[in-house]
Amino acid sequence: MKNNKQIKYLINSSVIIVGAVLVTVLLNAVLVAFDSKIPLKVSLTRDEIYELTDETKEIVDRVTDDTKIVVLYNGQTTEDMMLLTDIIEKYTQRNDKIKMETVDFANNPTDLAPYSEAIKSISNPHYAMIFAQGDQFDTAEASSYISTEGTSNIERIITNKLASFVDGFKISSITMTTGHGEKTNSGFESVLKMYNYNIKSVDLLKEDLPADEKTLVVINSPTGDFSAEEIDKLDAFLDRGGNVQIYFDPLASNAELPRLESYLANEWAIKRNHGVVVDMSNKLESAQETAAKYGIMALAELTDSEIVSPIKTSKRSVLYSASNSLEIAGDKPGTVEITPVLKTTNNAYLKDVATIGENQTSDDKSGTFDILVAATRKAYTLNEEEFTGKLLVSGSGYTMDTLIGDTRFANEDLLLNSINWMRGSEAGITVRAKELPQGSLTMPNSQFWPWFIVLVVFIPVGICVWGLVVWMKRRYK
Repeated sequence: MKNNKQIKYLINSSVIIVGAVLVTVLLNAVLVAFDSKIPLKVSLTRDEIYELTDETKEIVDRVTDDTKIVVLYNGQTTEDMMLLTDIIEKYTQRNDKIKMETVDFANNPTDLAPYSEAIKSISNPHYAMIFAQGDQFDTAEASSYISTEGTSNIERIITNKLASFVDGFKISSITMTTGHGEKTNSGFESVLKMYNYNIKSVDLLKEDLPADEKTLVVINSPTGDFSAEEIDKLDAFLDRGGNVQIYFDPLASNAELPRLESYLANEWAIKRNHGVVVDMSNKLESAQETAAKYGIMALAELTDSEIVSPIKTSKRSVLYSASNSLEIAGDKPGTVEITPVLKTTNNAYLKDVATIGENQTSDDKSGTFDILVAATRKAYTLNEEEFTGKLLVSGSGYTMDTLIGDTRFANEDLLLNSINWMRGSEAGITVRAKELPQGSLTMPNSQFWPWFIVLVVFIPVGICVWGLVVWMKRRYK
């Protein structure tokens, strides 16, 4: 009888163990099968680097044809490779028209044959991506999405590339004026190209501005003045509801812009002061640059403008360098509304370009200065149709140029937010760079050892003791 009980317990135990193993194996098989279709991983990183933004989801959902993302690598699977493929999986899970393929070009070079044309445009194939849809293709090299400054541009690059395959997706254009010594090939243009903007140029002496009032016109640090005819074209464009951004270069001592500055002062009540802003109380202490030492490179004070409110909410900073101050006249036209966007602290003062680096004197104008302002102006046709022109004026071209690549600050967000404010729903794709998780999780000894004892000693020993007690009870029952 006793043997029968032992046999019964042995059979029951064996069935339970085998059943538990089968359930575990089956559950793992199901999870593996669905992992490529359903996102089972949750991103716990601060910037949700493994999650797609709503803007990306909208683009992904509009991909209707079979599209392949091919990742090239040299046979070694590194953290960068795993990060890249994990993020691409989010796209493939969202839309089954998007597939991912990895090609080991070092060990299997023949696998590159279908992409021979695309390969020609790639200088460094390691971790490069090829985007293929039918006979269309595009490429992205690792240097465009892997940052050395702790940020990831992977989602931004992939989403922009996929957008070019979406039917009906309109590539937004930015028109840069030429013929007045404007800066070209600036950081401003590089960022806009990264966000899939089409950069065009216009010479107002020879051409008219685009008829589309949603066009954004940028005057980037001119050193030569605009003619009366060109000013009239800009004014008419703004009257049609156009958008214009003007950036001044305060260090260009040879720049004489009386007509452009007079237009801003008389028609928009925005006066440019030629002194360079110095703010020693808010200067960038960690910088070695001469500009920071002299206080002309400093952190800006953010206002309540809708352009910078998201930056303010996220508690990020905007850096400016070498800026003129902008003065808002009290007798502005009734159709004009002006909102300061960036200011200095109340400890700032103005210096002539020639005296930058010298101590403050009693002759230096001091106080709080506006360095970036946004303005709107309403205009009406004979049929009483209303148009609203939007103007952004910056006392510093450097804020949106040389400083825009510094990911410690939100200058890039400032540029994109200003475009969104001007163009609203017509703005381009603005998926931001995301911060990479830094380092590993560290735990002090005071926390490590209690958890080690509980997890490695108490729980395993407890399970063993409980199992032994159960076995003894059954053994001698």
